[in-house]
Amino acid sequence: MDAGDWASVMDEVWRSHSRQWALVGPPLRPSPFDVAVVHDVAGGFGRPPRVLLLGVTPEVACLAWPVGTRLRAVDRSVEMIGEVWPRHGLPEGAVAEVGDWEALPMDRGADLVVADGAFICLPWPLGAAGLLARVAGALAPDGRAVLRFFVRPDRSEPIDQVADDLWMGRLAGFNTFKLRLLAAVAGDGPQVRLADVHEAFEQIVPDRAALARRLGWDLAVIGTIDAYRGSEAVYALPTRDEVALAVAVAFRVEAVCVGDYQLAERCPSFVLSPR
Repeated sequence: MDAGDWASVMDEVWRSHSRQWALVGPPLRPSPFDVAVVHDVAGGFGRPPRVLLLGVTPEVACLAWPVGTRLRAVDRSVEMIGEVWPRHGLPEGAVAEVGDWEALPMDRGADLVVADGAFICLPWPLGAAGLLARVAGALAPDGRAVLRFFVRPDRSEPIDQVADDLWMGRLAGFNTFKLRLLAAVAGDGPQVRLADVHEAFEQIVPDRAALARRLGWDLAVIGTIDAYRGSEAVYALPTRDEVALAVAVAFRVEAVCVGDYQLAERCPSFVLSPR
């Protein structure tokens, strides 16, 4: 799949996500712990930071920013901006604009760049490497980046194990299950086709209503999996070591922060400074 095809199929995925964003939760959206990591970094500059947000993650956009923070969000999806960008609770003057991350200004004008899960929708490793270089170029010399990645375990787990944990009620929620299933279907590779994930789900859960009754889950939340149906889009799930190698090209790792929620070890936030 070339870059144009990749962008086209990902645009369709994000159109679907924009319509069901309220049904998505941690770990696929940031937890209070993850937001606190960004908050702590933002408060460490001793000045109101200039912040570049990749995407329109509401939990990040509306955190308790230092007074005077200048927040700019960039997302290529008009639908995500229209449906997900908050109408209230933003720092004064915050803006969200349609734009391509491949065209980020390389003017070292940002104190802080934040991306929550953004790298999952880029080809691995080349697409991720390109964005990491642009993030480094956008940062001031004393700037920081806080990038939360979705990673797969070092050893792949069988899909049957994920299915067993699901039906036995061992998972915190459907969004936790989705991340587990994505990694299990990916196996030992860094990328997974969403249509394959949906097919695996259909085999594991032939009766959604039965699953909802058994676990007390909302059928509408379970239905978010249908954004993957027939989709040629591909998500990237590197290992944590693969992420560390990728970021080391342009950054120093200041910290790797992991929360205490279920599956938090697969959602590490890397706090980075440019080399």
